Amino acid sequence: MKVQSLFTKALWLTLVGIAVMVVTIFRLSPSLAYSTTTPSAQPSVAKETTAYYAAGTSLYKRLGGYNAIAAVIDDALKYILIDPQIGKYFIGLSK
Repeated sequence: MKVQSLFTKALWLTLVGIAVMVVTIFRLSPSLAYSTTTPSAQPSVAKETTAYYAAGTSLYKRLGGYNAIAAVIDDALKYILIDPQIGKYFIGLSK
């Protein structure tokens, strides 16, 4: 009975050690968590999308120009200014 108890403790300790190592490895190098051997699902779509955007449409125009960008910033600014963690960095800026 004592040998079985020691074996169970050793097994659990080993599993915990492996779990700690895996978490540490992926925290230090998250790129290991992603597979680079999987081909993209639709390579033709990526080529067409790149060709469409390379045709001269700027990111500014694709986002909707000044009015659309200003609306997003205005909406986000309300939440940023009242946030206790990051709002302190924006004290004194106009609303």
